[in-house]
Amino acid sequence: MVIDPSSLIGQPLRLRRIGEDDHVVLGRDLTSGRIMSKTMAGGTTAWFWTVTGPYLPPELQPASGEAETLDEAKACFKSKFGAWLHWAVAQGGDVHWHGGATPQ
Repeated sequence: MVIDPSSLIGQPLRLRRIGEDDHVVLGRDLTSGRIMSKTMAGGTTAWFWTVTGPYLPPELQPASGEAETLDEAKACFKSKFGAWLHWAVAQGGDVHWHGGATPQ
């Protein structure tokens, strides 16, 4: 799928729960990524986030990470997605999007 990245400017990112502590991140109606928790060794919990919709060029890698809380994971995702959006708009054309629209 190909999209105009400028169509995402000003659009909120929102979470849609798909399981216990597992969320799809949506921008408009596009699957943009995922945030989920995992129980780690010792019983601690880590929140993993990943940007999966748009292609991220090498200078914006890594496209994923982990955080201690859901709020921190959301902030990390938003920051990475914002960096991608700035880069994508500066390219001056459409971009490839992996996946597609997520049913509401």
